[in-house]
Amino acid sequence: MWCCVMNRLVLRYRTEMMMMMTMSSSYSGGSSGGGDILPDWDTGLHTPHPVVSMEEHDEMSRLIDSRVEALYASGAIVDPKRLVETMTRPNEYPNMLRSVEGRTGARGRYYLQLPVKEGKRDRHELERWLPVGLVFLAHHMQRRDARVLVHCAQGRDRSVAIAIAFVALFCPPSYPPRLRPNFETLNFKSMTDSPGLVEEDDFYLQSGLGQSLVDALLRDGGKDLFLTWMHRQLNVSAIEPFADKNKLRIVLHLVRQDREKAEPTRSTLQKLNRFFMSSPMYRSLE
Repeated sequence: MWCCVMNRLVLRYRTEMMMMMTMSSSYSGGSSGGGDILPDWDTGLHTPHPVVSMEEHDEMSRLIDSRVEALYASGAIVDPKRLVETMTRPNEYPNMLRSVEGRTGARGRYYLQLPVKEGKRDRHELERWLPVGLVFLAHHMQRRDARVLVHCAQGRDRSVAIAIAFVALFCPPSYPPRLRPNFETLNFKSMTDSPGLVEEDDFYLQSGLGQSLVDALLRDGGKDLFLTWMHRQLNVSAIEPFADKNKLRIVLHLVRQDREKAEPTRSTLQKLNRFFMSSPMYRSLE
């Protein structure tokens, strides 16, 4: 919403500056030019339809003009000319949402937010929620021509951790990463006694995953449930873990080929290593 506020405020300053230029030009007999600037400036409110309902979109729209007036009158922007010069027409529209309600997404579009803090501020939630995030990715990546965005506030730590774990599990260690040949045959319904996926009417928020499956993965032993299922589905011996420190470093290098700013913290890498190595099924290796 605030992106829209700033765009409208810049439009207002642009209009005032163009009027001043026009007046100055009329006095000097010249031409002001720049008349093609305003049609290019987008002042609409753009929100993700699967996440923000029409009612909430309308409610946010009604607040924008009053926010523009308040910011304009406050004098907080002391150099409007500098603001106009530095803000150019964007190639895409960022969204800053006032609030997001838990609603069912549009058909074929799903959303999952993991309540994980960055770096050391997170204690155990990354390890706890990682199976849910990985199942979400794998389940939706099985769809033909599927595209899944994984992102966090800075795109350097938590989202990179999810990407590393996914590549370590579902891709051979080579560049560019390719899904395992048997990826499309993964059977998520065999993970628990209940269907647990899209067959259920009771979804976990907008994820497209069944509430019972998410509950099972979040309980104590959820990680072991997930890893045991992975070994069984991929027909890989449960004697060796899917990743250790060395493999995680290799996978991070692969991820960096497409995401140069990937820079997970040491704390996050330790949690990833613990996720893959600490299951009781691997204790014979100690």
